[in-house]
Amino acid sequence: MITCWDLLIGAGSDRPFKPRFSVKYIKEKRQSFNWVMDMAELAKAPVARLIQKAGAKRISAAAVEKMVELAEEYITKVARRAVELAKHAGRVTVKEEDIKLAAEELR
Repeated sequence: MITCWDLLIGAGSDRPFKPRFSVKYIKEKRQSFNWVMDMAELAKAPVARLIQKAGAKRISAAAVEKMVELAEEYITKVARRAVELAKHAGRVTVKEEDIKLAAEELR
């Protein structure tokens, strides 16, 4: 029986397993491209569907990107305030009531 370890060390083959990219290479790429900061957290397709449900027949890619940006800003503001409210209440867990209160405050 061949185990995962056997596959990693190359059991049954003349050469050992060699990863495609080294850890050093991946770390350098992450730093150079700032993957986390440049990527949107919300997917574009669901946002586009929400815009269509609101009545739009056609939507430009730029409009979807702007809506994603605005939605992420709003969600981040609500989340930060909800975290403050949870901390004030002596909790670590953000609850539904924290989100509701934070959203009402930001209206």
